[in-house]
Amino acid sequence: MMKNKELREFEARKEKGMEQLRKAKELKPEFEKLDYPEKLKFMDEHFEGISGISDNGEMILSVYPDEHDPEQIRLFNERFIKRWEDNEGEMFIEYSFDRLKARFFSHIDKIRQTNPVPGDLITEYIEKEIKTYSERIKTPFIQSERDFYNGNWDLSKRVIQTSYLMAQAYYNYLPFLKEQLNKRVSRGRKKKTFPEYLLIKPDENKIWFADQLKKEFNTDRQIHIRYMIEGLIKLGHLSLAKGQWAGCIEAIEQYFCRDIGDYQGIQNPTIKPKDFESAEKRIQSILDQIIRD
Repeated sequence: MMKNKELREFEARKEKGMEQLRKAKELKPEFEKLDYPEKLKFMDEHFEGISGISDNGEMILSVYPDEHDPEQIRLFNERFIKRWEDNEGEMFIEYSFDRLKARFFSHIDKIRQTNPVPGDLITEYIEKEIKTYSERIKTPFIQSERDFYNGNWDLSKRVIQTSYLMAQAYYNYLPFLKEQLNKRVSRGRKKKTFPEYLLIKPDENKIWFADQLKKEFNTDRQIHIRYMIEGLIKLGHLSLAKGQWAGCIEAIEQYFCRDIGDYQGIQNPTIKPKDFESAEKRIQSILDQIIRD
């Protein structure tokens, strides 16, 4: 027998379902006139993203794609992914490569902040992550997705499930982890840190200035990191010869303790001075603090 609370929740769900059904029947003529992208938007606006509403087995409204229409399948899948990306909480990290990377860099940051000599601990953490995800990628529901897509994660092939999101995230995360491990193993001689690239006097201000840049540009990636670099060069606080760009970008990523984007996306774009005026002003506001002090 249902408890009072459970009964109330059941009645509330039933009432909501009846209201949605009534509304679906009322809006059906309007819905039928729309093309597929508009139907997706319609369901998001009127029915909280529900994909279909039926009455005794008869479908009243539906945005399930035609299995023979790759474009409909792609749009349906993109909508599904967006809804999952909007979810918050640790349980959703496993469904996103970007979230896995963000957690990785957050953990690396904590190791660096709490250990004077973090190198071995970072290597140990990366090796542990590689072992964990090497096992996870072997699970049947992940393996079946990897086998089906074979690295080509085309959203037009079929309607995806959460297993697709996890398989795609793991498939990209493992090579990323191995790349991070190789960076540590192949370091050899000591490389310059980001503060060491900065042309700030006196020298004791370099670390403070680098820390302020880390805080100010804490969400910038790709070309926006390029804007920061160009702003520093324009203001005379950074100078990079042709062969120093890769080392400086790696030093920034290491110092910022997060993914700032790939080398090509940062170094290659052709930009004009007006593009990095905003970054220049943000840097100048930090420099003004040195002058005031």
